[in-house]
Amino acid sequence: MRPLRAFLAVAVALGLAPGTVWRSEVRPIDPGAAIVFTPADTAPEARREGPLLLTGAWALSSTSRGLGGYSALIARGDNSLLAASDAGGLLAIERPGTRAMEARFLAITGSAERDKRDADVEALAHDPASGRIWAAYEGSNAIEALTPDLAPIRRVEPAAMADWRSNSGPESFARLADGRFVAIAEVVRRGETYNRGVVFNADPTTGAKGAAFRFAAPEGFRPVDMTQVSSGEVLVLLRRIEWGIPPRFVSAIVRLDSASLEPGAVWRPEEMLSLPRGMPNDNFEGIAAMEMADGAAALWLVSDDNFSAFQRSLLVRLVYSSPVQTREKAPGSPERPSRSR
Repeated sequence: MRPLRAFLAVAVALGLAPGTVWRSEVRPIDPGAAIVFTPADTAPEARREGPLLLTGAWALSSTSRGLGGYSALIARGDNSLLAASDAGGLLAIERPGTRAMEARFLAITGSAERDKRDADVEALAHDPASGRIWAAYEGSNAIEALTPDLAPIRRVEPAAMADWRSNSGPESFARLADGRFVAIAEVVRRGETYNRGVVFNADPTTGAKGAAFRFAAPEGFRPVDMTQVSSGEVLVLLRRIEWGIPPRFVSAIVRLDSASLEPGAVWRPEEMLSLPRGMPNDNFEGIAAMEMADGAAALWLVSDDNFSAFQRSLLVRLVYSSPVQTREKAPGSPERPSRSR
């Protein structure tokens, strides 16, 4: 009976989470198809977990086959969201979290002519001043700069990422407020202890060279996306899979000091944050931050449904109260040294 149970566990796991083993095919998109946001079930008695407060969750649906597979998310200067799929699709979400929330399908100019290796967007980065966007591609370990209206500017395959495995490349990628770019590989290579990372002191698509560092993910977790909040902290979204019947995803967020990111060093989280237990469960792979009027951050998470009938495309809103800002506002607290942002 034990071999049979093991076989069933693997079979169910693969049916639930195919994207953890192989990537999605490039799927056709009906650009005019409606996208519906339906409030997702949450547990109101368990909405807060430490500095994270769950304030909304929605399931996305559409008649278009192109909806789904979202593994990257950024917040744009107009307070809209842009999600990217590992199947080459983009989704713009306007007025997120409001009654007027709506979404529309977009695409990178010329993406219809690309093959899967050149369309697998696993992470996005954004410059709020210029509106420029950068896409990180897992299959080719490439980074591409885009105009605000999604026209390609320049694409490079940085030498510092050339030997990253094709199915575990730049899963996490961000542009920091001080102008540096950071990429972290999803999987720890055999024989190594930490995830590989590369930090660029400027835009890699304009010739900036990358310097290697290592990322210390908590045991059992993989980094899947990252963002920076106004306090300067970097938040990395983590995921692990519990292989039961049925399997389930466990997500968490780690908080890191951006000033402690140094070439050649190990970048270690300062704190690990569990997500509120009231959240709907799925394969969350994208995170983005919007600054709120009171200094807190609205964190948006999006899930990758792997185009599976067992999973959902979910959009979740959390409010993050930074302990750094709380300490700075406390009466009599010591002045925090200034840092280049």
